[in-house]
Amino acid sequence: GRKKICEGEDVSMALEKEILDLAEKLDNFDKQVILLQRWVEKFGVTLDEICVKEIREMAEASLSIKTSCRVDHSFVSSGKCNVDILRWKMEGLPKGILLNRMEEEYRSMLSSTNRYKCSGRCKAIVQRIVELV
Repeated sequence: GRKKICEGEDVSMALEKEILDLAEKLDNFDKQVILLQRWVEKFGVTLDEICVKEIREMAEASLSIKTSCRVDHSFVSSGKCNVDILRWKMEGLPKGILLNRMEEEYRSMLSSTNRYKCSGRCKAIVQRIVELV
């Protein structure tokens, strides 16, 4: 739009063309959404279930990475290590559902970390040292 206006095209015509272009893109987007919704209904799963399954697969894949310096190029090229995709899918889930599913998956880890909570003694010792210095 700006480029056309700067080139001397009529402002109202340039804006009208841009509006029509955006309306066409929005219509195309709506059609894609409808197709995706039909696909999801066809397979009988909810979008949340799909997201959780894909997040779980990515998490399992990331946990199975060896700590050696060797890079598995098939893993990288498959896109499974794409953090942006993981973030997008996690943002797509309602927070309550995501937290509940995470709690279910990692309940054993959470209960084991509760056993090792800080008693506060270290903090008190450090505070005394700071006061002395």
